[in-house]
Amino acid sequence: MTGFATYIDYWKRYFDFEGKSTRTQFWMVVLFDLLIGLVVGLFALIPGAKKIFDVIDYIWSIVNLIPGLAISVRRLRDAGKSWTNLFWMLLPLVGWIILIVLFCQPSIEEPSAPATTTEA
Repeated sequence: MTGFATYIDYWKRYFDFEGKSTRTQFWMVVLFDLLIGLVVGLFALIPGAKKIFDVIDYIWSIVNLIPGLAISVRRLRDAGKSWTNLFWMLLPLVGWIILIVLFCQPSIEEPSAPATTTEA
C-alpha cells in the first residue's frame, strides 16, 4: 500500500479496534499526521490567523483521538502485545519511550495450523 493509501485506510478504519496494523502502516499515519500538524502550525504563524488555526488544531486533535487509539491497538496486537500497554502513555516521557519501543517491534507471525495427513 502506498503512503497516501495507507492514510486513507486509517480513516476508513476509524472505529476498527480489531485486526492488525503493520509497522509501515502505523508509522506512515504518524508521518502524515506530523506533516499536517506542521502545516497547521506554520499557518498559525501568520499574524491574525493564530486563533483560527489553534481552533483547527484543537478540532483535528479531537477528531484524530479515536482512530489514533484504534491504530495503536492494532499495532500492539500485530507486535504480539496487549492493548493495555497503551496505559504507558500516562507516564511522562518514560511511558512514551516505552510505547515507541513497542510500536517499533516486528510483526509476530501466527503459527500455522499443522498439516493434516490422511493415511491410505
